[in-house]
Amino acid sequence: MASEIGKLALISYVHGQCLYNDKKYISEVINLLGHAHWCNKNEINEFQYLSAEEVNDYINMCKVGLCLSRVEGAMFASVQYLLAGLPVVSTCNEGGRNEFFHPAFVRFVPDDDNSVSDAVAELIGENIDPGFVRGYVLKKIIQHRESFFGLVNQIYKKEGKDKDFREEWPGLFVNKMNAPMI
Repeated sequence: MASEIGKLALISYVHGQCLYNDKKYISEVINLLGHAHWCNKNEINEFQYLSAEEVNDYINMCKVGLCLSRVEGAMFASVQYLLAGLPVVSTCNEGGRNEFFHPAFVRFVPDDDNSVSDAVAELIGENIDPGFVRGYVLKKIIQHRESFFGLVNQIYKKEGKDKDFREEWPGLFVNKMNAPMI
């Protein structure tokens, strides 16, 4: 779906014995997207783990983030793009990524090469303020976190505990985007 994008940078997922360790599949994808720069691929087509800082450095060189999977869980990349101020092109999907999207900086397109490429060009041409994107997403994240705190505090109250979950949060939260891969 990204084969028509002229300047394309990709970071491949690296984790244990997953699909991406299939040499035949890797070769097919690399051939299909031969013009792409693979940020974490070495000279023998092995994908290397990138630190959070390295991923951020690559994202900060980009103009648009791509979210092209049909079914996805949390899809951390979508929020990484948005927090970096990048607009996003997304295909229709199942999962949680749409919660932080807004039509001002996200385009939903059919899952075909031309639609994706056209939407990328459109978003680049709009020159969307990164601060607007980041600010909108941070506000949504804060709203979600406050709702979560309220829910846990209701449970505490129902259980007869006089506690505020906000005070516990800093010691419990693990930023999965910075956590080491297992």
